[in-house]
Amino acid sequence: MRPRKKLLYYTIAPGRATLEAARSGKQNIVEVSIASGTSKEAEIKLLNVARASLEELLEDYRDFLRTRGLGLWAKDSRQALFVRRLGSAKAACVNA
Repeated sequence: MRPRKKLLYYTIAPGRATLEAARSGKQNIVEVSIASGTSKEAEIKLLNVARASLEELLEDYRDFLRTRGLGLWAKDSRQALFVRRLGSAKAACVNA
């Protein structure tokens, strides 16, 4: 039997399109940072592409929750705050 952690990962692993939207949004934000010495028009275009990719990602996750009968957590819900703390603790360990 697989450990529970792996089972959870396979249960919530994003689809290929969702993963690509996440990567695209992140990469475009990085490119805006690199291109900050170029034209403002190019920066705005890249930011708009990044925004569209991240909005697509958000919609994918909303669909994921809806199709499984799960609710969207409020930004300051107990669950969301717990997950945020986990991420902060992991980042602190990596940066230490």
